[in-house]
Amino acid sequence: MTDNNVNAFVGKYVLTRMNGKEVGKSEGNAPTLQFESEGDKLRVSAKVANSMNGVLSYKDGKLTGMLMSTMMMGPPFEMDVERAFGQGFEGGMHVKREGGTLTLSHGNDTLEFTVDKSALVR
Repeated sequence: MTDNNVNAFVGKYVLTRMNGKEVGKSEGNAPTLQFESEGDKLRVSAKVANSMNGVLSYKDGKLTGMLMSTMMMGPPFEMDVERAFGQGFEGGMHVKREGGTLTLSHGNDTLEFTVDKSALVR
């Protein structure tokens, strides 16, 4: 993939693992992440405890940009996911897509997502 092929990441995803731990029903609704093409950038929207969104640049295997968020307090797991999104995208989140799996990583955080199949049925 070339450095500016952001279209490879377009889609809606559901978080399945964070830092090697499976996301289970005990955490409530699994966080979702959606990427939409916006020229040579990606518009991101995430639903965790809060709604988060922003526009990201893609270069050298990393997505970078600032996210805006509502400011509600959620359970610790959801706050960890939101922290990982905010710090990761601000600092440059490594991104990789293999088949139906999207992996985001930054620092000590690794988030694994699968394609949200319900978003494919229209």
